[in-house]
Amino acid sequence: MSYDLLRDLYLGAATNADLTTFAHRIKFHVRTPLDRVLLEIVGSGRDVVLTGNPGDGKSHIVRYLQDRQRLPQCEVELDLSAAPEARVIERWRRAHEAGRPLVLCANEGPLKALLPHLEGEPRLAAAGRELQGQLGHLVAAHPGDLPSEPGAAVLIDLADRTLLDPRLVADAIRGVTTAEFLPEGVSGRETSAGRNIDLLGQATSAPERLARVIALAGQRAGEHISFRQLWAGVSFAICAGKMQSTLRQEIGLQEDELGAAPLDNLMRGNAQGALLRAARQYADPAEVPMPQLDEDLWARGAPASGEWEADFAPFASPAGAWAQGLHGLALDRFRSLKRLVTLFHSAGDSVLDRMEANQDRPGRHADPALLDLILHGVRRLYLAGADEAGAPGWVLQGLPLWTNHTYQDTPVNARPHVAVTSVPATDLEIRRPVRAPWLAGALGPLPELAWLHHRPSGIALPVTDALLATLRKAAHTPGPLMIPEAIPRFLARLSGWEEGRGSLGGAMAVLERPRGALLTAATIRAGANGLAYGAADVG
Repeated sequence: MSYDLLRDLYLGAATNADLTTFAHRIKFHVRTPLDRVLLEIVGSGRDVVLTGNPGDGKSHIVRYLQDRQRLPQCEVELDLSAAPEARVIERWRRAHEAGRPLVLCANEGPLKALLPHLEGEPRLAAAGRELQGQLGHLVAAHPGDLPSEPGAAVLIDLADRTLLDPRLVADAIRGVTTAEFLPEGVSGRETSAGRNIDLLGQATSAPERLARVIALAGQRAGEHISFRQLWAGVSFAICAGKMQSTLRQEIGLQEDELGAAPLDNLMRGNAQGALLRAARQYADPAEVPMPQLDEDLWARGAPASGEWEADFAPFASPAGAWAQGLHGLALDRFRSLKRLVTLFHSAGDSVLDRMEANQDRPGRHADPALLDLILHGVRRLYLAGADEAGAPGWVLQGLPLWTNHTYQDTPVNARPHVAVTSVPATDLEIRRPVRAPWLAGALGPLPELAWLHHRPSGIALPVTDALLATLRKAAHTPGPLMIPEAIPRFLARLSGWEEGRGSLGGAMAVLERPRGALLTAATIRAGANGLAYGAADVG
């Protein structure tokens, strides 16, 4: 093991199973129930196909189990993309003839291309049909949408797996904050990265606290966080991607631990990847209001009570730098102090508790309350509360289908919008994700997601943490807001469905732009020569 290996986790090379050794895979393996479930499946004689995104750890887990002699009776194909389809099919056929389960690692595109070719193979056709039925259906919004339990071949989609359990992440952090990963030729605290390894290795609670920050960031990212991205986040928090030559140049330049501690690194603007972007945007403890703690850190440079869990020299107060006119330095020092306290002081748990409590998530609401919150928030995205008094009643109920169209290059928030109907709330319901029961527990907790589902059409809006936060902001603020892209698409699909049924008509309302002036409202009446629009007074 070495510091360079730890740094390479950020770059992705150290999590590429084709480029690592058995010792490396043991060190970087994140143990989950998936290990056991995969072995149980092949033990029952069924084939296993691992799919997912690049970096999800498909070949890593298979190589890890091979290294430990846990797959001796299996035929293993580590990368469908690297092998001709005909060769894979031939190996699969021979495995079945010999009574050996196949373990196949395959990205989704090559897998979709392969499966139709199994139909002409008598021994493999059933497995191919089962796999096609499982693709994209292992997590659904309704139990009736899940496939039947497969008898021949089980698909495990690692894009459905979450590793963002703080206990798992803390174990991963502990595994790489040992003396074997220190930079060469220097002691543990002589460089910023070495100091971080030393601190995280000594402070008992620090790995759990850093793991909570990383997990919270990943949950708010709004997208799947892969095995590789998780390790990239851990690596960057420790060493910020710095080469050993850069670290050696730093020796003696840091007057204290501020500015290069793990949470300072996570919040750096030059960090790449979805997890690190989400950390900067959603998970900075320095942005969490803690009035008494903030006052103590500003005036004293330390909390008024509690204890440091690592050996730090006293810190100068940000207030002192401010008094000298060093305003930028004072603010930077305050933010770094708050982050350091979060990881290495007994007050850190209260900061993290406040951070987590401030995150509004679909799972925190019962279905009726979540439905009301979503509908109210979507209505307010288009028509601010101050403008509701002059609006027709139907626009203030259910889900008004505000739509827009223009050939001009104009942002959605600047376009006129028209609504001619509103979907009744009784046609809408909340659905939550369910997972294929034979994989329950293997892939971690289900995603923190809900769907606003339109019963008559089956059209649904995915409601993520980020979308919910925007809708809550819309419900309680009057100013302009950027409309999340998913909402206009959802409303447009519902409008198209309504139009296809010929059910539009009877009313109309026109907005200058979302959260802009309500220009007019009208009633559509049938006349002798067709339809006529009677404008109503909107003040």
